Order: sequence, then structure tokens, then C-alpha cells
Amino acid sequence: MDGNAERTRVLLADGDERHLQRTAGPLRAAGFEVTAVGDGNHAILAYEVAILSKRPYEVLLLDTRLPGASGWEVLTHVKEHTAPGTPLPHVLMVTGSADSLDLHRETATGAEGILLKPFMNAALVAELRRHLVIPGSG
Repeated sequence: MDGNAERTRVLLADGDERHLQRTAGPLRAAGFEVTAVGDGNHAILAYEVAILSKRPYEVLLLDTRLPGASGWEVLTHVKEHTAPGTPLPHVLMVTGSADSLDLHRETATGAEGILLKPFMNAALVAELRRHLVIPGSG
């Protein structure tokens, strides 16, 4: 495990329980600390709790289509409720439909990328490390 990855907190929000578990397990095995939630309202709550406990997430993996608040709405909430001067987490949107890819919206809202499901977990870990610039990952 990478020592830097052990400290990297990831909030994973996906409405598909099977995909949620298939993604969370390999991320944990790669050394990331993962909080996995099944809807957007829980993602917002988890983000708020992390901020209040002074243990913010470095990465948000948000499905674009979530029960409750959508991934886009979660991202908007995060941007609106992060204190000025506090770095925003890295945000990668996830979607199961190429029809819902919206690159303009991605850049306008501050997401750093969109991943199309299904994806290989090794590719996801590599993508996270690329955004986090973890030494020895590239």
C-alpha cells in the first residue's frame, strides 16, 4: 500500500449497490479510506460531517444519477459550502450512460473528469493517483 494513499479520504456515491461495493472494495485494498453511500442526500451529509470533524475528503466520486440529490447537485452543494480559502476536493463524476456525458457541464461545475461505467478498478485507482499526484504512481 502507498503511504500517501492511506491518508487519502474518498467519498464514493453510487445508487447501484453492486457497483458501489465493487468499487469501494478495490479502493480500500489500494489503501484509500472510503466512505460509500447510496444516494446524494447521504453524500451531502457525509461531506458535512467530514468538514465538521476536520477530516475532509480529498476525492469525491459521484454518480451523475443518484437517488435524492444528483451527483451534480452534490458537487454544487460542496462548492457552495466549502469555506473560502479551503481547497475543494478532487471531483470525478461517474455515469453508466454515454448519453449523460456532458463535458461542458463537467468543466462549468468544477468536476475534473467523467468516468464511464463499467470501468476497470485498476484504471480508477490510476486515475485517482493521477489527480492526487501520488509519488510512484505514474
